[in-house]
Amino acid sequence: MKSETYNGWANYETWSCKLWLDEDNGFWESEAETVAMHTEDKGERVQMMADRLRDSFEESAVEQGLAGFFGDVVFRAIHNVNWTEIAEHYFEN
Repeated sequence: MKSETYNGWANYETWSCKLWLDEDNGFWESEAETVAMHTEDKGERVQMMADRLRDSFEESAVEQGLAGFFGDVVFRAIHNVNWTEIAEHYFEN
């Protein structure tokens, strides 16, 4: 059976998304600061961060005007990202 992981991440989409986020430190640092102001609980922080990251990628895709086949593919990729895994990584490092 083929492993679904990719370079140590849940899948290709998660790995690729994490790479792009790493290129824009200001974005995820700002998101982490916002989340930290709302809760002390680590589990809540991780989930809130994961939700905010996913929402921002979805909003960006909508702003790009992606529709039809390309919109379907992009939204499927966004859906496949393990946002919790990425959020946990940011709070641990």
